Amino acid sequence: MGRMKATKSIDREPEDKSGEPYFVYLISCNTGSSRPVKIGKTNNLARRLPNIQTGCPYKFTHVFTITSVYHEEVVGLEKLLHQLLPARLRGEWYDGSETFFRALHRLLEKINSGRFTLEEIDAVSG
Repeated sequence: MGRMKATKSIDREPEDKSGEPYFVYLISCNTGSSRPVKIGKTNNLARRLPNIQTGCPYKFTHVFTITSVYHEEVVGLEKLLHQLLPARLRGEWYDGSETFFRALHRLLEKINSGRFTLEEIDAVSG
C-alpha cells in the first residue's frame, strides 16, 4: 500500500478528527472467463467489503486498498481512477484485463511520483 502524495504542500488537519482512515479500494473477482474489478471508496472497509460481496455472485480474489486520513484525497483519487482507467463495464466495475492493469500501474506510478500537473488535475476535476 502506498502513501498518496499531495499536489500542494498544505499544513492541514484530517477532516475526521478521530484519525480514522479513508480508503480507495479495488476488488477483483474471477468469473472463470473474465476478471471484473470494482473501484470505490469508504471510511469503513470492514463493513463495506461484506456488503459488496453479498451483491457479487463471485468470490473476491484480490482486494487492494489505498489509505489516507484526508477525505478529499480519497474522493479525488477515486474520481481520477474512474475517469482515467479504460474498460468500464458498468458503474464502478471494470474489465480487469491486462490493458486495465497496465493503465492502473502507470496511473498510480504517476500519482506517487507527483508528476501530475495542475492542468491535468483541473482537466479531470472539471
